[in-house]
Amino acid sequence: MAGMFSQNFIEKVIDASDIVSIISEHTNLKQSGPRYIGLCPFHNEKTPSFTVNGDKKLYYCFGCQRGGNVVSFVMEMFKYSFPEAIEYLAERANIPIERVNTFDDNTAYVRKKRLFQINKDAANFYYLAGRKNEKAISYIKKRGVSASSLKTFGIGYAPGGRSVLYSYLKEKGYSDKELIESALVRKNETKGYFYDYFSDRLMFPIQNVSDNIVAFGGRRFDNSQPKYLNSPETSVFVKHATLFNLNRAKNKLASKPLIVVEGYMDVVSLFDKGIENVCATLGTALNAEHAKLMMKYTRNIILCYDADEAGQNAAMRGLGILVSQGLNPRVLTLEKGEDPDSYVLKYGKEAFEQKAAEAKYSTDYKIDYYKNRYDLSDIVQLAEFTKKACEAAAETRDEIKWDYYVKIISSLTGTDPLVIKKQIYKSSKYVSAQSDSNIEDSGNMINISVPQQSKSTSAELIALKYILKGQSYFERFVSLGGDKSLFSNEDAADLYDEIKRLYEENGNVDISNNLVYNNQLAQTVVSVDNAQDISSEGHLKDIIKTLRLSLYEGRLRQIKKRIDETEKNCGKVDAALLKEYGYLKKELIKIKSEVNII
Repeated sequence: MAGMFSQNFIEKVIDASDIVSIISEHTNLKQSGPRYIGLCPFHNEKTPSFTVNGDKKLYYCFGCQRGGNVVSFVMEMFKYSFPEAIEYLAERANIPIERVNTFDDNTAYVRKKRLFQINKDAANFYYLAGRKNEKAISYIKKRGVSASSLKTFGIGYAPGGRSVLYSYLKEKGYSDKELIESALVRKNETKGYFYDYFSDRLMFPIQNVSDNIVAFGGRRFDNSQPKYLNSPETSVFVKHATLFNLNRAKNKLASKPLIVVEGYMDVVSLFDKGIENVCATLGTALNAEHAKLMMKYTRNIILCYDADEAGQNAAMRGLGILVSQGLNPRVLTLEKGEDPDSYVLKYGKEAFEQKAAEAKYSTDYKIDYYKNRYDLSDIVQLAEFTKKACEAAAETRDEIKWDYYVKIISSLTGTDPLVIKKQIYKSSKYVSAQSDSNIEDSGNMINISVPQQSKSTSAELIALKYILKGQSYFERFVSLGGDKSLFSNEDAADLYDEIKRLYEENGNVDISNNLVYNNQLAQTVVSVDNAQDISSEGHLKDIIKTLRLSLYEGRLRQIKKRIDETEKNCGKVDAALLKEYGYLKKELIKIKSEVNII
């Protein structure tokens, strides 16, 4: 896959990519000496453990251990393949794409690009068909969709008939295999003919966050079932991990929350009235994958579902998922009989935005939800309500807010505030929990607490940092007895091998460029970058002896275990094993007397 670009092109793209600027689009970074520090964009945390080194173009999170260079960041953030990440960075830097060879049509990358193009051609076909079909035109007018939004969303029409789209796409040069893979066309295996998946429906193209059309949603004009029909999943479309209109909404979230609604028309109507920070799930319940996708762009979410029982229950389920993933959700409740589409058409943008401003926080909504479902005059139901309300309060993970909810629940139930507080503490899984990483701000410098490392791990990282300084440093390390066997950590040993290979082939190692193909090695490099520097020749010798000490101790433990097992089974201990054991014991005593253990 990586062979589609030359190494020179890859290095040009990486050199032109400002990793600090790119990462700053996804989390706030604060400079601390040569590094930048912020909250990790890949996992939920309250205190920063994420670092970026602009000079070396590397990042690392001490909390979730993700790290690498600008390419691996883009791959992780957008779930891109390596070629997609390089193309993305090249486009950002205005560098023309340079490919060194043509790929076989069966490669996954080429197939995905073809599917994107098929979907784009299909969307154009549907859009033009919608401008000519009276039924589609009449429906759009009835729903009050402007010509501008019609074009923005590419809303169109799938003509009735067996294979209208199929014939159009065949004329475009696509093969039957490609069209079947796109899921826009199916084959009747019995009679052998091909037919369109969508027929006589209003069509909504579905785009991913990179603006590629990945699927379609089709709506009936009447109430026949299924009312809505989505494309089947393909290699470019995963329904439970896609949100309609997030590609546009993500650019509006700097100062606004993301509003999540239920349907395509809800999104279109709100967008048409100037409320662009809105998205929708695709006929599926909100899930953890949706939450993780949202968290890449904002933690502030407003759920706006229908006001009926099903909508309220969906909001409750969604709140639990969003809170568990570290987001800050609220719920906008409309009057009964209204949905976002009908409400904004009837009352306008300002009225809807006022409703959004009054949206209830997760805990308040849950307490109200339970209050309306329990009879608080019944002692049994009162006790159950109290338990549920305390569990909702405990989810906030904020002991300061708990005092507020203690007063609310105590007032509603007539229960002693101390009892309520104890119940919240009992319900919480977070009481006094400390973050894995802590931050201390001292003027302009920020110090992150790094997880404790064993002496051997620390020594391995120090040694790797030393040999990365240049080929002469590597050769000096080897001349003093250093080699791969001293690295017990598999990732460290793999990095040693890669450094050795690059010195032998190139005479140098550029860690920002040479390791882009292996994300795990790139992550190890960032750990190395944070290691201590070797200060002298004596320090280097001590590091090598520390590594050898760790190696011998590990081998001794293995031998001791084998000897004990043999003796336990009344067997005869191998003489060579005993000899090695004695030798290692003597070497350990010698090393310990010489080395200043780090």
